[in-house]
Amino acid sequence: MNRARSIAPCATLAAFLATGPALADPFWDHWGDGKAEIAAYDLVYPRYGVERSGTAIAIFVTETFAPSAGVKSEDASRPASETVPVMKLNLVQDFATGVYDYNLMTSAFVALDAGRGVDLGRTVKIAFSAQEWCGQVYSQARLERSQERHLGRLARVEHRCCEPAGPYEERVFGQAVRAGR
Repeated sequence: MNRARSIAPCATLAAFLATGPALADPFWDHWGDGKAEIAAYDLVYPRYGVERSGTAIAIFVTETFAPSAGVKSEDASRPASETVPVMKLNLVQDFATGVYDYNLMTSAFVALDAGRGVDLGRTVKIAFSAQEWCGQVYSQARLERSQERHLGRLARVEHRCCEPAGPYEERVFGQAVRAGR
């Protein structure tokens, strides 16, 4: 396994897509076969003032994403005009603190095609979950489009195990990330 103190594949992927060549046949020849690319790393994660050892696994795969539902589209009857191809990264991090284990997962979805209200290289969704003995946390940020002003903004939804407990929803935060016509 590779040794990694910091794993930033999401930023690397976004930088490649934003500045890289147009996604043509060579890209799809490699990534369009429905198979995933998996890389495993030794992980060092600081927790409770100590560097903890663990494992990180990065899984890259292309899939069809339905922005309106915010999930992978597996509905064959869904029109192509309602989907966008994405590169998905699932980053799984597992480490022990000495008493109990942490299991973290971050998923990032980056658009591989322009159109359908999404720009090439735009992050359309990021999700994070953590499970450990105290409970679990889930948070996601999704690109949303306002029908009135056609502004794409990130919306965040968070569910926590500790106070303030329960679902927390913030429909719009930050700057507009895409302006439409």
